Amino acid sequence: MSQQVIIAGCTRSGTTVLAQALDRHRDIFIAPEMQYFNQVYGQRRFLSFVPKSRQAKMVARFLSDQEYPARGVFAQAKDQITQSYASAPSIGAAYGQILNSLSDRAVIGEKTPWHSPFALAILRKNPNIKMIVITRHPMPTILSVMNKPGFRRVATQRQCLARWVLINRALRRAVQVLPQRRVMKIRYEDLVQAPEAVLGDICAFLGLDFDPEVLNPRFDEAKEVAQGFVPERAEIWRKSVPEQTSQEVCALAGSLCDWAGYSDIAPRAGLWQRMRLEAEVLLQNCAVLTMRMGLYPFGILTRKGPKHD
Repeated sequence: MSQQVIIAGCTRSGTTVLAQALDRHRDIFIAPEMQYFNQVYGQRRFLSFVPKSRQAKMVARFLSDQEYPARGVFAQAKDQITQSYASAPSIGAAYGQILNSLSDRAVIGEKTPWHSPFALAILRKNPNIKMIVITRHPMPTILSVMNKPGFRRVATQRQCLARWVLINRALRRAVQVLPQRRVMKIRYEDLVQAPEAVLGDICAFLGLDFDPEVLNPRFDEAKEVAQGFVPERAEIWRKSVPEQTSQEVCALAGSLCDWAGYSDIAPRAGLWQRMRLEAEVLLQNCAVLTMRMGLYPFGILTRKGPKHD
């Protein structure tokens, strides 16, 4: 059985560039985004009314139809996906079995940003999976995700910061609970500024030798990803954002910002500002809670809502 790995992190935090880089390794296969835990596992209560054989075919078709980026991976593996899902003891465990059916390389991985809130559950249900957590400073993440077409609740700085807080809180919990041999945390800024060192550490974490090809990831201009590792991109946002604004964002993020690896010196945020942020985090977390309960309204059965939020 191949070693499995998930790349976890907030939207627009470097998960795509990391996935593309690792996919260049001769012994690593990174699948397209599966949206499995938010849109399949998240509707498992409704799926329980559907025969298991029918569920398996629905999952295979769903993965093929919503594949992102579109590479034809799931379409070619429909039969393997169907069989893997049908033979799995539970919907949660089926995720690992489906991954394992996609390639015979030594390491098989996947990245879906909205899998991050389920990181702890994913690794508990799939003991063969390791996780790489990638963090990015909240300020450029906000700038990158704000008003992104097809994304929900990204119209204001507070909404975007709440998304960053929600996801990184879940990841911090997973990192604290899981053994170090199963979790590795890196920063986007370090990856861009010193890719050889960071990717070398990741290869060692996965039990592989370093492959220089990981330094030349494939990029797609349509996905608005930079052409190669450009160190200047890590901090370029500071030229257009006042330092005070960045400090205020870090103050609102509090200790979570320190955990993620960013310690911009800032005064403690006011109570009213923190209350408003927490209210937005709570609102966004309601969607995650419905996914965890298996009652999410958007997903494999409804085919509504954004695919790649």
